[in-house]
Amino acid sequence: MMGKYMKKLLLISTGGTISCSDTERGLSPMLTFDELLEKVPYNDMDVIIDGIQLMSIDSGNIIPKHWLDITKEINDKYDIYDGFLVTHGTDTLAYTSAALSYLIQHSKKPIIVTGSQRPIESKGNDAINNLTQSIAFACEGIGGVFVVFNGKVIHGTQVRKIRTKDNDAFISLNRLDVAQFIDKKIVYDKNFQKEYRIKSKNLQFYNKLNTNVHVIKLFPGLNTKAFKYMLNIYDAIVIEAYGTGSIPFVFGDAIEEFHKQNKEDCLILVVSQAMFEGTNMKLYEISNKVRNFPNVIEGGLMSTESAVTKLMWALAKSKTNQEVITLIKEPVDFDF
Repeated sequence: MMGKYMKKLLLISTGGTISCSDTERGLSPMLTFDELLEKVPYNDMDVIIDGIQLMSIDSGNIIPKHWLDITKEINDKYDIYDGFLVTHGTDTLAYTSAALSYLIQHSKKPIIVTGSQRPIESKGNDAINNLTQSIAFACEGIGGVFVVFNGKVIHGTQVRKIRTKDNDAFISLNRLDVAQFIDKKIVYDKNFQKEYRIKSKNLQFYNKLNTNVHVIKLFPGLNTKAFKYMLNIYDAIVIEAYGTGSIPFVFGDAIEEFHKQNKEDCLILVVSQAMFEGTNMKLYEISNKVRNFPNVIEGGLMSTESAVTKLMWALAKSKTNQEVITLIKEPVDFDF
């Protein structure tokens, strides 16, 4: 008689609050992957979990190189495991989950990013629950990059941190959660099965990013001189515009003037400062002119986190602005 198949997962520990211990200098990531797993009750699941301590840092110190390191680890071990868990600090978790969504495309295996608001050693922590639910969802075998946190499963490109203390730290922007844990059962959004398709395209890993990207958040009185300077030194700028994508005329004039002089230089990707409902730059005069500039891309429903990481990926993959624009406009993991 054949034994029951056991799913095999790899836990990639990067540090963050989930692995912190209290020191005289404040909370610092100290625990290793095996110390995390010792505290998680997964022995009744049909799963084997191996681990690796890839790094042990506060997520505020995460940089794009670390996204590439995580991607390489998953790439190297992809054929060995049925799924991957990445434990991570919450401050930059949304950037990492978005970056992994672009660096690892068409995965048939689950890649789950999780963390906690309180250390796993602390009383009443949320870490054990988040890690246990991440393991459970990984065992579902649904391919792609997801964040599992506080009973919610969110697409990797749709994540936004909205709270600094409460367990319910993350929300899904402009899409319903993929699933929720209700009484220890995974209940899927009814539209998820309709939208989700087993990806027919081949798995693709990417190992390069162009980090010459900057973010500008508009505010009344922002100095245009600084903006004009940035246009000359960055390959792309994400503008967090007002409302549906409103950009003051003076900034629109600067973009138009710059493009006339530098046709293959800085790209502008416009997202909304509002968390929900995205951009509609043709609605108002203040943005309608700007949207037609050849170096301006309307972000639609994209978050800042997705906009930044997708630009880094697209710029590294492309030789011309038009190639970048084409890639940005092609949806990945429901990011548009």
